[in-house]
Amino acid sequence: LELQKAVRVLLGTELSTNGVTISDFMEKQIETAPRLDLRPYGYITYGGPFFDVVYWRLPARMLGNKITAYGGSLKFKLQFECTGQMYTQPLVVMKGNEITLIAHAKTELRPGKENEISIDIYETSFEREDGQPSTREHLLMTLANLDSLLIRATHCANQKESRLGEISLDIAVDRDTQQEVAFEVEQCHCPPGYKGLSCEECAPGYERSGGGLYLGLCEPVEAVTPVVPYTRCDPGGALSPTPDARTGQCACKSLTTGPQCNQCKQGSFFLNPRNPEGCLKCFCSGVTTQCDSSNLYRSQIFLRVGQQPELIEQLGVRTADRVGTFRPSSRPMVDSSRSISFSGFFEAPYMKALYLELPHYFLGNKITSYGGHLTISLRYRGSGRDNTEPEVILTGNDIMLNHRVRIPLTPDQDHAISVPLTENHWNREDGRMATREHFMMALAEVSSLMIKLSFKENMDHIAIRDIAMTVTTDRDGRERAWEVEQCSCPREYLGTSCEECAPGYTRSEGGFYLGTCVPCDCHGHADRCDPKTGICYNCRHNTEGDHCERCQKGFEGDATRGTPNDCFTRATPPPCECHNHSPRGCDPYGRCLRCEHNTEGIHCERCKPGYFGDARSGTPFDCRPCPCPGARECFLDSDGQVTCRGCPAGFTGRLCQECAPGYQKDPVDPQRCKPIGRHYPFHTVYGGEEEPVTLKWTRPTHPSLPVNSIERNGILTLYSVTTADSGIYQCSGVVGPHYASDDAELVVVKIVKFE
Repeated sequence: LELQKAVRVLLGTELSTNGVTISDFMEKQIETAPRLDLRPYGYITYGGPFFDVVYWRLPARMLGNKITAYGGSLKFKLQFECTGQMYTQPLVVMKGNEITLIAHAKTELRPGKENEISIDIYETSFEREDGQPSTREHLLMTLANLDSLLIRATHCANQKESRLGEISLDIAVDRDTQQEVAFEVEQCHCPPGYKGLSCEECAPGYERSGGGLYLGLCEPVEAVTPVVPYTRCDPGGALSPTPDARTGQCACKSLTTGPQCNQCKQGSFFLNPRNPEGCLKCFCSGVTTQCDSSNLYRSQIFLRVGQQPELIEQLGVRTADRVGTFRPSSRPMVDSSRSISFSGFFEAPYMKALYLELPHYFLGNKITSYGGHLTISLRYRGSGRDNTEPEVILTGNDIMLNHRVRIPLTPDQDHAISVPLTENHWNREDGRMATREHFMMALAEVSSLMIKLSFKENMDHIAIRDIAMTVTTDRDGRERAWEVEQCSCPREYLGTSCEECAPGYTRSEGGFYLGTCVPCDCHGHADRCDPKTGICYNCRHNTEGDHCERCQKGFEGDATRGTPNDCFTRATPPPCECHNHSPRGCDPYGRCLRCEHNTEGIHCERCKPGYFGDARSGTPFDCRPCPCPGARECFLDSDGQVTCRGCPAGFTGRLCQECAPGYQKDPVDPQRCKPIGRHYPFHTVYGGEEEPVTLKWTRPTHPSLPVNSIERNGILTLYSVTTADSGIYQCSGVVGPHYASDDAELVVVKIVKFE
């Protein structure tokens, strides 16, 4: 093979930024449309922001099968401007076949200079992500299917710009290019089923299996019905840009669906290429799973004491302890540069960080800030060891979350910190990563938002110039808040995430996440109550109390009855309405004294149990006896027919006149239903009218009666008898001092059938 220097021109005379993106090391946050400038000549320039270490992500034409690059070089030029500490993260990252290899610069990079970089494509130039040296096998497997090629864009603290130019990658081709021979590139004699210089691909009619060494075995393709594949999978919802060659289906992320993975699953919304799950899961406070992106737009609130000096009085300084919080006597000040200035660190306990408490308008319901940022501009002076406590602490609904800045904050330099308001950048108190549910619950009722002031062991002074937080507005003309959900809430709930109770409802402790919204308990004397405490607003009908549960001064009655006439003055008693069923009238509170005609209730407004009808008709015959056995209750069904409520054992039907399944009419007593089967109850006959007779059954030859027997009112009944139940049974009767008994013999014969 001849070695050809294949210069993939991104810059220069054929200047192009197509396909160049910016991402983090893990490629979880990809800036697909970064603002890139084609200046100076021969370079692409990226202006940031550089809040975290980011990488140039080279386009697809630099990827794929690059196994012939082995033995060549990757060359490029870098320029950058900064004054802070130099970073040591990997300079070049290659990913392929689930392998990540990294390479560091051979020489120290220089700010403000043109840095020419050359990385030899040998295993000795790379190491694995865990720090172990790369092997030749690792490198060749990565080059066989190169998924990503990253070049670091962030090189030091306080970086202003990053420039990349003159990128070239050596590959080999099978024609004479008048250049040196690619001796390092192997040409293997591949067995059937394989092709490629290193047998890295499967031949036509073969497909890769999971077994074997390195890239897996190539095995014959099973005959399948041809499927017309989709030309391309959605880049935001699919794990791969191309569908499966056999099925034509795209491999979707966990929350996307559809043939091209271009739809969000039920219970999720906002398809976003940066989201590793594809879409955001609906939170909706756990009361619904139906949501979509809101129609709100991004805005900001600011803390700038230079414009509003009176805000300095609303700021507090404290430690982060929940119990035993320390608050210094020193107060924040406004300095000559109109920044928030604090120097009272000498009062704090040793190595205890002090925090600035933000004012009230940064608190409360900030659930629509999700997906935005909290930005802080500061400069401090100090020395000694770093303070390791979190830079930002957010507390809401008894959930404390913290954020730690990943890049070092050096003293005597200006720092601009940007904190994303999404769960994957925050941790709980126990150190575990916050979930979307934790983060949304905390944002729904922010009770505290604190910014760290102590960054070193010995702090002298800190100045905070600006603090801004993303909020939302319904005014058009700004960036759309796609990450903010708009839920289809039940009538008891309000808010974009159903995080508040609707008027007339208050929060209970049960239910999911923030609790369930239940009707206000105001005994019918108020329409609204506090959505958090349940205290009723504007009690009517001469009532008062947290729940309108008592009469106002000068009134009397029972306010908990729930009628407009509960509380009255003695001069104006409530009306007496008993529907002609109470000849004695009412008490001073309007309650009927004695209901007749089989009625009951405060106003004799309903029939007693065992009767049916409309007690409010006002006649003595309003309530008639239920035609049900055993004086059972009854009611009028939807057809206006009387129906018994619960039949005795063995009966069923509207009026309990039919035998239930497993029962049949008793031929001796047609009014009874008896279980289907043979039953032989033992009956006793006794006389006596003056004193009651006490009867008891025993089995003289056994300590107790059989377990399959029931003794009730002098009758002994045995169910499912067997030959073991045969024998003598004795009935004893006692009347005062007199005693009598009689025996009965039970004979059970087993019938044997012959066929």
